[in-house]
Amino acid sequence: MKKMRKFFKARPWAYGLFWSWNVIFLAFMGLGFAPRMLPEMVAAVRGDQIPAAFLVYAVILTAIPVVTVIVALTMLRGEPGRQFALGYGVEGPLMILVAIRFFAVREMIPPVAVLLAVAGLGLATFLWHLLDKKIDSRGTGWAYARLAGLTLLLLAGLYASLWARQREADEARERLAHALDEDDLPASRAAERLEDEALAST
Repeated sequence: MKKMRKFFKARPWAYGLFWSWNVIFLAFMGLGFAPRMLPEMVAAVRGDQIPAAFLVYAVILTAIPVVTVIVALTMLRGEPGRQFALGYGVEGPLMILVAIRFFAVREMIPPVAVLLAVAGLGLATFLWHLLDKKIDSRGTGWAYARLAGLTLLLLAGLYASLWARQREADEARERLAHALDEDDLPASRAAERLEDEALAST
């Protein structure tokens, strides 16, 4: 029983998950992405083939795991719980945001800009929450600012979840329309076929 309790202790798991995540990302960025992609992007920017902003996003994407490891080794040394929160609550979502802007969003339209700004403010607030050891003793104004920032982070997470569900629904409708056009089946039969395919894939 004691061995089981020792196995399921949160502290070793927090250390293991945080450092395994970052070793993988440091290896990927340092041995793959940075030496291969960044020189090509610099040449493309000089040749006016891509905007300079994309090079900036690529540099930020490369620097995120490096900065995270430095923060973990200095400001959060010996605190596996906060390191875990830093990795999966700040570093991971921030890399996803930058990657979405880098790979998926070619044009910064106002709705996307607002969403990224809201998520960025929320992540900045959560990072402040992790790094400021005296945050609970701050004044009332700072407490309200923290509440507002964490609320923005929650709203951004809820929106991302709803967006993912909507995307899944759109893809399902596209598959249904394709099945109807391809086989000329009744809607009920096509829906049954898609359901069977979904069950088979799981």
